Parts: sequence; C-alpha cells; structure tokens
Amino acid sequence: AEIPAVIGNKANSNNSNNNQRLAEENQIGNDVNKPKIDSKKLFEQAKQKARERDGAKEAEKKLKILAENAESLPKEHLLKALQDLAYGSSVEEATALTNKAKETRNKIHRPDTIEGFEGQNVKNMGKVMSKIELDAAYLQSRGEINQKIVDKLDSNQEFHQLMKQKLSGNEEGIKRLFGLVEQAKFEALKEVTGVEGSRAKVEFTGNNPLSMKQGSYGNDLVQMNATPILSFLRTRKQNNKEILDTIVHELTHHDQAQIIRHKDKLPEHMKPDANLMALNGVYYINSGLTNMQQYKKQPQEREAFFSGHKLGEQLSKLVDKGYTGAKREIQSIEHLPSPNSNLETLKPQSTDLGNNTLIYGLKDGRKELINRANQADKGKRNPILADSYIGELNLGYEFGNLSKLADKVKQGKVTQQDIDHIANFQDLGADNALATSSRSRINQANVEDNKKIITELLNNPAAVDSLKRIAEFNEKEQQLFQKLKQNENLDLDNPKTSSSFTKEQNEAIEQYLSAVGELNRSREDFFSEKTKLIAKETLERGGKVYFALDGLATDTTTFNKDKTQIDMSNLKKLFDPNYEFYNSVTSRELRYLYENHRDNPNLKFTIKDQVIESPFRELELK
Repeated sequence: AEIPAVIGNKANSNNSNNNQRLAEENQIGNDVNKPKIDSKKLFEQAKQKARERDGAKEAEKKLKILAENAESLPKEHLLKALQDLAYGSSVEEATALTNKAKETRNKIHRPDTIEGFEGQNVKNMGKVMSKIELDAAYLQSRGEINQKIVDKLDSNQEFHQLMKQKLSGNEEGIKRLFGLVEQAKFEALKEVTGVEGSRAKVEFTGNNPLSMKQGSYGNDLVQMNATPILSFLRTRKQNNKEILDTIVHELTHHDQAQIIRHKDKLPEHMKPDANLMALNGVYYINSGLTNMQQYKKQPQEREAFFSGHKLGEQLSKLVDKGYTGAKREIQSIEHLPSPNSNLETLKPQSTDLGNNTLIYGLKDGRKELINRANQADKGKRNPILADSYIGELNLGYEFGNLSKLADKVKQGKVTQQDIDHIANFQDLGADNALATSSRSRINQANVEDNKKIITELLNNPAAVDSLKRIAEFNEKEQQLFQKLKQNENLDLDNPKTSSSFTKEQNEAIEQYLSAVGELNRSREDFFSEKTKLIAKETLERGGKVYFALDGLATDTTTFNKDKTQIDMSNLKKLFDPNYEFYNSVTSRELRYLYENHRDNPNLKFTIKDQVIESPFRELELK
C-alpha cells in the first residue's frame, strides 16, 4: 500500500525541479531583455532638478494655499507656517537639521522662503494675517496698560490744561502733550509687562491743513503734521482730540515695537502675539488704494486700533470731564470690625460651593479683590469667579461651545453624556491664562457643582429660552454674514451702512447688525441666569459672596483715595428700567441679590479691597 505513494512523491519531485529550471531560464531571459539603469545619470538629473527648483516660487504657492485655507487652520499652525515662509529655519531647527544630516549623510533641505513682497503675495499675506485673531489674554494686558495711562493722565493737571489750549499749529504745545502721553505709556508698559523700552521722539513734517498724511512711525520716531486735516472746518476741541488721537495711535506702534524688540522678556501669555507682531513687521502692508483692506486688517493695525482707539476714547472722556482732582471731597470707607479673612482663607482643592468664596462685580471693579485672593491662593486651588464654573461654555471663537449646546437644546438632543462632558471639562489653556481671568481656574471647579449647575440651567425655562434664541440668531447671523460678503466694498470687521451702497445692501447690513445685537442679548440672558444660580447655590449652602461696588457706587473702577467719590445712591440706577445698563449681567446680579439675599450675612460688599456696611440696608427704592 506504501509503494504507489513513494513513486508518486518521486514524480512530484521531478516536476518541481523542472518548474524551478524553467523559472530560472525565464528570469535569465528577463534580465537579458531588461534595460540597464544608469544610476550615475539619474543622480545627475536629480541634482539638476534640485538646482532648477525655485524656492521662492514654492513659497509663494504655499502662501496661496494658506490664504485659501486660513479660516479653517488653527492659529498656532498658521503662525508657524508663516514664520517658516518668512524666516526659514530657526537657529534650533537649523542645528537639528545639520545634526541629522551628519547622522544620515543626507543633504539638508532648507524651507522655502518668500523673496518678493508685492502683488499677489501682499494680498495672500494680508488674507492670512487678517484671519489670525489676537489672544484675549494679550488684549487684556493691553487694556491694563491703557487703564494705567488713563489714571496717570487723569491726575496730571498739565494734560488737562494743554487740552484746553489751541493746539492746531502749535508745535510747542503739541510737543508738551506728546511728552506727557509718551511718559505715561513708557511707565505703564514697564509696570504691566516688565519691559523697559526705548523712548519715542516727535518730529513735525509740516503745518498744512490740507495734508492728507497726519502721522507715521518708524525707529522710535513719530512724524506728524502739526495741523489736523481740514482744521479750519472744525472746532478747537475737535482739532485737539484729533491731535491727541494721532499721538496715541502712533505711540501704540511704538509700544508694539518695544513688545517685539523685547518679546523674549514678556509674560508667557503675550509671547505668541508678540511673535505675530514681529512677523507682521517683516511683512507690513502699506496703505494704498489697492491694499487698503489688507492694510487695515493686518495685526499691527488691528491692535493699534483696538488699543489706540480705545485709549483715545477714554482720554476724550477725560478731556470732556476736565481736571477735577483738586475739587473732590473724599468720603472715608468705614470698615467692619471683623477682618476680611474669609476671602483669603485657604480651602481644600476644588471645594464645593457651600464652602467656597466667590467675587462678583464689574470686570474692572473687582480687580483689587481678585489680586488679594490670588496672593492668598497662589496654587489656584479653587474658582474665585462664577464664570469659572461650567467654564467650557465661555470658550471657543465667538462662544463656539455655547453655540453648540444651544443647537442641541433647540433640537432637543442634549444627552447625559453632554452634561457629563461639560461638568468634567478640563481646559488645556488654563495654565497660560491671566491669573485675573476666570479661565485660569476653570479646571479647579467642583465637578458635582458643575453638573448641578448645568442640569438646573437646562431645567430653567428662562435659560432654555435664551439658549434657543442663541441658536436661532447664531444661524441667522451666519446666513446674513454670507450675504454681506457679496458686497466687496464693505469692511466685514466693522460693517456700516453707507450712501454709496444700494438700498438692498444697506438693508442687509441693518438686518445683520440687528441679528448680532439679538445674539449678544441672548448670551447675556443665559450668563445672567448662570451667575444668579451660582450666587444662590453659594449663599444658600453656606458659602460667601463678595460683591465689589467699585464703578457702581464709585465714579471710578480703580479706587484712588485722593480722587474717587463714593455715592451709594448710584446703585438706585441699576433698578431703573430706563438706565442704559439696566440689562447688564452685573445689574441683574445685584437686583437678584437685593430681592432674594439682602439679609444673608454671607453676602459682603467691598470698595477697593475693604468690606463695608451693606448698602442694601439704607437703599430706598420707590
């Protein structure tokens, strides 16, 4: 029975040998027919192709791609890509490439960089830079610098005297005004950022009311016309404000130059935007008829408008008010016998609301209290602001996370998983946020409190209604914005009606602005419900609320014992429906506390950083 099997195996073996021989013959045949590769020639062709490659053109192609996709790319990616196109490799990257080349024995391929900055390159760079938003933390620091400048000039009698004189054409008077503003800016920049920059000087380029160029800045020098354009058509006061605005705007560019020059010494939260300003300095877009939109939207000009224009508005109010420092009678603050220890007492990490202490009040008015709390709790163990709770809803471009929740509420698709996500959210950017901001302590909010807050808000008819309106007006705003894009002559960052637009275009602008207004009011409605609920939970469970009255019962948000006036009757305005800020979040919070918790001993009121007697006891409302 085994013999056939043996014979069969032998036959199979012979067949296998035959197949192998045929395969070898075929392979030999293939090798004979296959053309020989000239590796030396291929190598020379590759080298020639590399030599012919135009790095500048490649960089222009990359810039065009960035411009086309700028809206969808994260800021850090855009900034890194632009820096590579502008500077090539950094020192660190170049060193790493060199070391790698030595290890692998391969040639270094350096990044493509832009060589000519003109034509389409200008438009593409402008398009990319217009989409890179400045960080809120950076802008907040710039706001703090502005406030210090305002305080310094407000208390300077010479500033007020100069602003009453005729400055148009008065070079000596303008020089003195420039010196006061420059000194205040120099000191404020140093106090907020630690940067001691160079000093700026002023030079007059003319005294012509028909000059179209009012001011420029470069290399620590402000050049300006001593006479505002068409000054003969304006009042002395209007001309003085125009001169002040020019000084402030050009000195804001000087600030930017110092920030760029000393960017490595800045606080961490300011460094990304300092790098952006530096990049914009390399590729600065000059104003012109063909580049006006790109000029206005580049970071340096946007920031100059934000910081410079806002400072100009604040200083204009000082001018209108006039110097009052020598006339005011200061009322003393009567302290309660017990020290203000509750605010500064350390508590367990992420304690519950019933054991915590929160600070309420105007954003600028509560800074003194926040500083005291931060000094006592350097480890950021607990939230000190209501906004830190369910903090994810405060984040995202244009409150993007809140909009996502609003859409789900409108569609009836909120799940327990959504609630848990909001309650457990951890913000990766919290550690880099300013210590004075609610974001810096988002991650310390008690998870169970977060869960209770978001759950109760989703069962609160007023909060739910506000979320549905957010979804509705957010969608409407986006649709109308797309319609505005069809108007090529419209500044999309600041849309305004114009006699040069058609009736339909102006109607679209009005509808868009109306939708934006309704959207913002809906957001205020939601956040009011949130902060009122947090105050309720805190006080009813034994926690404490410190309400700063700076800017509400005083005429300044920053207390100055030599100037600030205190008038508790000012609080009555917050109860008047005709008051301009009646519907602000702070006004609603104070009215809620008056109506529901005015006798709660854990509700404290402060001016500066001192506890005062409750104004609710003496507040007489009709």
